[in-house]
Amino acid sequence: MRHLRNVGLAVALLASTATASFAQRSTNTGGGAGAGGFWEFGVDFAGLVFGMDDPSTTSLGIGSGSVRAGKFISDVMSIEPMVGLGYFSTSGFSSNSLNVEVGLLYHLQSDRTTGQWYVRPLVMFNRSSSTSSGTTTSTNRTGIGAGFGMKRPSKKNNKFSWRAEATYNNMLKSGSIPSSSNLTISGGVSVYTK
Repeated sequence: MRHLRNVGLAVALLASTATASFAQRSTNTGGGAGAGGFWEFGVDFAGLVFGMDDPSTTSLGIGSGSVRAGKFISDVMSIEPMVGLGYFSTSGFSSNSLNVEVGLLYHLQSDRTTGQWYVRPLVMFNRSSSTSSGTTTSTNRTGIGAGFGMKRPSKKNNKFSWRAEATYNNMLKSGSIPSSSNLTISGGVSVYTK
């Protein structure tokens, strides 16, 4: 029950941040973004994850990233859901996972023709299951986190950009599974509809 309260607090924080920031931005500050209404689609194709618990872990994933779609609600703010799937199988054992994140990107400037720094508070949901010798075990977890990153436009077309982010995640305790934290450095590409 405690983790539901924490997720509720995180959602309330995201909503209040969005409302306060949207109220402060009543005019366009440049870059042609207007009042929002356009989309950013992207994929994160590389990630380096440092587990911060005991024992600590390090993993590198290339080509197995997350897919994201961000809807701009103002010239500097977007709501961005992200989905990642994973599957692993070996003799007598298999596992799969579904990761869903919802983040609120606040860009520190609206001009997409130069590098854009941003912050991203987020809420996460994870569903994983593993099967070993015919026995399946499943877990559902929630978490909160925050990211800080930069979008760098392509030199040939500013509808395309490179994206790099450092994200701190904390998966909350779920039953007998303790809470866990990690730091992720990820990289990807984005395309804009406007």
